[in-house]
Amino acid sequence: MRRSLRPLCIVALFTLTACHSSTPAANKSADAQPALPSGPVYRHRPYASGVSPAIVSLTPDTVAVRSGHAYFARYTLEYDILGIDKVKGGHILVYAPGVGQIQSIDIQVQQHGTVEFILDPESLDFGPTLRVRAHCPAGTTEWRTLGEPTTQYDPHAADTLAITNLTPEFVARDYTQQAAAAAVELTFWGKQISKDCTAEAELDGTTIQLQNPRAMDKQIKALLLRSDLQGRPIASRYFTVSLVLDLNPNQMRVADQANLPFREL
Repeated sequence: MRRSLRPLCIVALFTLTACHSSTPAANKSADAQPALPSGPVYRHRPYASGVSPAIVSLTPDTVAVRSGHAYFARYTLEYDILGIDKVKGGHILVYAPGVGQIQSIDIQVQQHGTVEFILDPESLDFGPTLRVRAHCPAGTTEWRTLGEPTTQYDPHAADTLAITNLTPEFVARDYTQQAAAAAVELTFWGKQISKDCTAEAELDGTTIQLQNPRAMDKQIKALLLRSDLQGRPIASRYFTVSLVLDLNPNQMRVADQANLPFREL
């Protein structure tokens, strides 16, 4: 996918200087290692390399968004690394599914550390908010937002009238302008959805008409016209933030990832 993204300004807090596309971030350390949080705050994943990064916390834990544009904000990422002696270097990668890589931030890694950075993605368009719901004989579902983070499966909710999944996860910007790409097929999933259900959709709070809706057992299919998007993408409604470690030898990498859900204003 062709992209034209200018580098974002991410600034180490102790310098507050202009940035390049990859900017060192401030690392805080102390003579004594800080105590790790108690309880299941984070977990280490087993890797064959013996190195395991874990994101302990990321604050704030949302991205403020209005009309498809995310706001300038300061973030603090705390991490822990098992097998630090095998780590050559590392970076933080911020990514928006449906738009692409936002920024890569080089860091000086240690066994347990904190990185503070400023993220300014205001110039990028993450697209409008698309919400859908289903009207069925048994009632109407809650709204479901295209691209919202996947929630953990709840078996007790299986008998509830709800849209439990909505695909695709995102709608990339269309650069071809070809007739074959004039619409995107949406699929609503839900155990209690039947052929007697109908679909409703709204884009940034305005009702739009989905084309050729087809309700069937446990799903509804319908077409979203790209003309309704006016050339804009619909990115997933979250950023991914990854702590990526480079290992010795052979340039192997391991990573841990956290999501920053959008908070619509």
